[in-house]
Amino acid sequence: MKDNEISLYQCRNEDYVRILDFYNDPSIRKTFNGIRKDRVIAADAAYIIRRNETSIGFILLVPSNNDTYNIDTGILEQYRGNGYATIAMRLLRERVEVQGINFYVQAKKNNLPMNKSLSSCGFSLIDEEDNINYYSNNLVKQKASI
Repeated sequence: MKDNEISLYQCRNEDYVRILDFYNDPSIRKTFNGIRKDRVIAADAAYIIRRNETSIGFILLVPSNNDTYNIDTGILEQYRGNGYATIAMRLLRERVEVQGINFYVQAKKNNLPMNKSLSSCGFSLIDEEDNINYYSNNLVKQKASI
């Protein structure tokens, strides 16, 4: 698999329905324990992940508090295990950093795939709290809107 097979399509208002369709897919729904329309609406950045021209999942940058974000990502079951979510996270990070945005991402400690993906995408573990790990993209510039 080549990284250039994966691209991010930035959602417009009419595209958010497609992300909700992904949330309703049984293989993705069990990961998120139900539909999370509130998170889709709250996302600062929402993208459909495409492999070549096929939509295979989504990635959202959802504000948590202050400069902290959660990254929600869902990949259809038949495309899992190929590193597509990791590539999508790397692409998302690059898009955000071009804008000079310093941000932090939190991941549950027991979500090993997410923690591994964040580390391999260049995020640095900067803090731990109860069951949450906090990562930074290591930019020192001021936070701006996405």
